[in-house]
Amino acid sequence: MSLHSPKPWKLAGDIETRLLEKQTEIYAADDRLCEPIAIIPHDDVTDTGVPVIIANAHLIIAAPNLLDHLCEVLEWARGLRGSKHLNPYCVPEVKAALQFLATSQGVSDWRDAKTKGGAA
Repeated sequence: MSLHSPKPWKLAGDIETRLLEKQTEIYAADDRLCEPIAIIPHDDVTDTGVPVIIANAHLIIAAPNLLDHLCEVLEWARGLRGSKHLNPYCVPEVKAALQFLATSQGVSDWRDAKTKGGAA
C-alpha cells in the first residue's frame, strides 16, 4: 500500500500558460482530493529560472511512478525478478525506470536522460 496520494499526478493547466501566474499547482488523480499536492512558486521567471520551474514540475509529477519503478529495480537487483546478471538495459524494470527518469527530466527517450553528473 502506498503512503502517498494516488497517481497519476498532474498539473493544473499547462505549465507554459501557468508561468504567467504566481505559482503552479500539482494535483492527484483522485478528484476527491481538493488541495494541491505541491505548489511551485514562480520566483524567477527569467530565461534561467523558467527551465528550473518546468524541471521541478516534471520531477514532482513523475515522483510516484519513479518510486514504483525504482522499487521494481530493487526487486530485480535482489534477485526477486529473475537473474540479475543480464544486461541491465534488457531488463523491462530497468528500462521502465530509465524511461520515467527521462520523463521527469522532460525528455521523451530514456537514452536522452541525463545522469546526476549531467551526462546523457
